[in-house]
Amino acid sequence: MKTILLNITKMDTQHIDTNYEFDNFVRSEDENYEIDYNYVHGYPNASLMNIKDFRVLLQEFDDEIQSGEITHIDIDYNEDYQEYEISLFKVEVNEGERELPEVDPIEEEIKALESRIRELKNKKIQYGDDDDLPF
Repeated sequence: MKTILLNITKMDTQHIDTNYEFDNFVRSEDENYEIDYNYVHGYPNASLMNIKDFRVLLQEFDDEIQSGEITHIDIDYNEDYQEYEISLFKVEVNEGERELPEVDPIEEEIKALESRIRELKNKKIQYGDDDDLPF
């Protein structure tokens, strides 16, 4: 079997804070205001990112994107910090082929059987048939 090796290199990570997104969107001059939300087919407490901010972020890396230095993006939301973590990657195919290491068929069968045993023990615990408690 031929294995194709992909090189994945993280190029940069940006953080976009969502704590003040609605305040920034409203931009009220009145210091004493409160925002009420009307979600229409939306999700309350959904963390939103302004598309314009996202486009500005991507435009900052436009040269690298156009030249192929950045090819992929990962967008993750961190609940603890209430921010998006946007990581930019370069993914490329390694030119050389990679040979798979020789696998001992007996070791592979042992691993498969051990895995099956763990699976059956978990099923037994799940259905309450395995009560090994001392009381």
